[in-house]
This record gives sequence, C-alpha cells and structure tokens, in this order.
Amino acid sequence: MFSLFLLTSSLCGFCASFQNLDFDSANTNRLTDICAPNHCFYGSLSDLLPGWQLSNGANVFGPNSPVGYNLELAGLPYDTILGASNPDNRPFEGLYSLALYSAREPPLTGTLTPFSLWQVGAVPSDAKSIHFLNFGFSAVELLINGSPVPLLLDGSFDHTRVHLVNAAADISVYAGQSIELRFTTTDHDLSGLDSISFSDQPVPEPGALALFCVGALLLLWRFRLRSGSY
Repeated sequence: MFSLFLLTSSLCGFCASFQNLDFDSANTNRLTDICAPNHCFYGSLSDLLPGWQLSNGANVFGPNSPVGYNLELAGLPYDTILGASNPDNRPFEGLYSLALYSAREPPLTGTLTPFSLWQVGAVPSDAKSIHFLNFGFSAVELLINGSPVPLLLDGSFDHTRVHLVNAAADISVYAGQSIELRFTTTDHDLSGLDSISFSDQPVPEPGALALFCVGALLLLWRFRLRSGSY
C-alpha cells in the first residue's frame, strides 16, 4: 500500500510543464505574406503558438496548418500576423500578446464560431491560483478538463473600446496534477490573452472581496461624516 501511494503521488513528476504561457516563444521568421501590399501574414501553428493547440469551432488546426485569419500575435511596431495598425499598444507584456477574433455568419447576427486555445500540462504542486491578462471587447472563458472555472476580474468589458482586465481563478484543487487548460472566446469581437501564470497565493473569495469593499465604503462614510464633509 505504501509503495502504491509513493507511485501515485509522484506520477506528475513525469508530467510536462506548460509551455509558452506568455506567447513570447513564437517563431516569426517563416511567415508568408499572402496579400501584399496589405500584408496579411500567415504561419504554421507550431511556429506561431508553440505548445498550444487551436480550433475555430470544429476546425482544429494541426501543427503545420497555416493560421493567421482572425488571429493576431501582436508585437510593436505592427501586428505580426495581420499586419494591422496597433492602436492598443500591444503587446501588453513581453514580446507578443495573442488576440482572437471570433466570427459570426453572417457578421454580427449569425451563429458564433468560437476560438478555443488549449494545452495539457502539469500544474505546479504549490499552485493555488492562475492569473492572466484578458483584453479586448469581450471576455474569454476558462475551462479546466472541460469544466468552466469561475473567474475573478478587476474590471468589465463593453464594445466601446479595448479593455485590459486582470483575471484570476482558484486552481488549488488541481495542484500537482496534469490538466487540460482551455481558453474559449465568448463573443464575435476581439478577445485577447497574455501573461498566463500560476501563483502560490490564493485568490480572495468573491464574497470576502465584496465584504472588504463594503467595509471600505463604510469606513470612508464614517470618516467623511466626522470631518463634516456631508
């Protein structure tokens, strides 16, 4: 029994770590410009998103599949894949930020065809939370082993401008395990990712966070009341 426990508890020592969580490991030396002079660049999935798998609806891209349409690996001074202007000052961190544009057929009114980006890897044994930057006009959904994970966001999205939101989730139950980490777009417009990381710090419970905010407001109200601000 003891030997069996040692075997099962050490299995994830052989699990591969997650790769390219900041999207900065891209190889952009073999891009194909298919629509010069507008510069629409395509490249293989294994070059542009090493370590990751990608699908658009039921269409799964293989490692050598050319990708580029509705996908940006944004780096200054221009967006490497689509060659577009970069008004949002991407990348937000490091060399590149990943931007996904889901499509509707017909545009804006038809059925949403979401993008899914996923990878299988080992969660650090001391991890209590996962953090990432989510930017654009709409949020992404985080799924672990196919199940949605509640996200704690420090902001919200609308369709008036590009927002940059810090997202976090409790993943303590998966510490030391091999999991599928999947991000899925939820709207037709821009959804972006950058700087995915694991932390040994827990995420505050939403209820505790709300109580903290209420307490802070009460203290502020009492302070203003005493100082005669009202």
